[in-house]
Amino acid sequence: MAPSPDTYEMRCAAINIWLDGAGFISGRSAGRLLGLARMRKRPIEVTLARRQKRISRAPWVEVRQTAWYDGNDDRQRHNGITVATPARMLFGLAADLKDRSFENAADDAWNIGLINPGEVDLYLDRHRCRGKDGVARLERWLEKAFEMERPAQSMLERDLINALCDSGLPEPIRQFPLRLSHNALTVHLDIAWPDIRLAIEPGHNRFHRGVDASEQDTLRDLACGELGWDIIRLTQQIQHDLPVFAQQIRRVYLQRRRDIPLSRRGPISSN
Repeated sequence: MAPSPDTYEMRCAAINIWLDGAGFISGRSAGRLLGLARMRKRPIEVTLARRQKRISRAPWVEVRQTAWYDGNDDRQRHNGITVATPARMLFGLAADLKDRSFENAADDAWNIGLINPGEVDLYLDRHRCRGKDGVARLERWLEKAFEMERPAQSMLERDLINALCDSGLPEPIRQFPLRLSHNALTVHLDIAWPDIRLAIEPGHNRFHRGVDASEQDTLRDLACGELGWDIIRLTQQIQHDLPVFAQQIRRVYLQRRRDIPLSRRGPISSN
């Protein structure tokens, strides 16, 4: 309506009325509505069954028509708007995004509780035989996800991992579980190379931090040090020049490999 503010959510609501039950908001637009970070605002993507006739639309709407349309199994109501289910949304992102962008989105969806790897795997089993785009990309993410107990905890963490791989370092293990000796508590190291017991803890910018976080981090790092681990903590300031910091971390990594004889390498953990 004319008096309504022209916001992203209002445009999605207008599209929802325009669809009149014939389709749903999908892809990156669904991801944005469901809370994923770094999802573009335009065009707003919608999916219609292929049997629907082509209809006129606003220039900021992208219509996709598909034979893969299972009605209520692929859509849900979110704040009064019909959007793709998280699994269908993720499948669409796997087809549209490049590997890194998709892994970031999938981790984000896992972290905020939209999906978990088990649910996505079941969904993939039902649809992989249809020859859809994105199946291989989704399978690669699932292989990594099933090796972890939980996803990366921040966007900065994922950006840093990408920069480290670009610098020539081997891909680290994310959320590596380490059982501390003094209290038998298991902690998860954000970015780790267990063979040389080197870990990086980036500053968290979206998900958690408590009032006593700094003191808790110090105590945890000391406990990890008792097991021979070297913990590097970084703040969000590295976001402004990730390649430079990645090269510096690479030099630390190489020095660590030189300092630790091959016979002493390997994770020290009771897990």
